[in-house]
Amino acid sequence: MDAFLADLGAMSPTDDTNWIVIGDFNLTCAPRDNNNANFDQRLAAKFNSTIDGLALIELPHLDQLYT
Repeated sequence: MDAFLADLGAMSPTDDTNWIVIGDFNLTCAPRDNNNANFDQRLAAKFNSTIDGLALIELPHLDQLYT
C-alpha cells in the first residue's frame, strides 16, 4: 500500500491544472468510514497525508454509508 500511495502522490500536476482522482481505493480515512473493526490507524494517517498533500477534496457520498 505504501507504493500505491507514493505513486498516487507522484501523479499530481506540477502546475495549477485542475484535476480529479476517481476510484475505490479500499482505504479509509477514519473509523467511521469502516463497516467492521479492522481499522488501521497508521495506514489511514498515510492515506490522509497523501490526500492533504495533493489538496484533494472528498466529495460526499449521499444517502448510503457504503458502496
